[in-house]
Amino acid sequence: MAQEKEKLLSEEVLMHLSQRPQDVEATFGNLKNNKNFKRILCTDKERTEVEFGLLSITHNLAKVAS
Repeated sequence: MAQEKEKLLSEEVLMHLSQRPQDVEATFGNLKNNKNFKRILCTDKERTEVEFGLLSITHNLAKVAS
């Protein structure tokens, strides 16, 4: 248990964890504000996954294009 705790508190892991919220928040902020995406329209789990997948594809294509 002490070994896992030490591993989680290593500088490399802490640096990665501190960077993650910035990357994720920017993506969702872009979808919400710039793409005017406020809510998932589908109620079915499979369709929801497809809808969010399409949003992810458009976000990634926009990043590549710019």
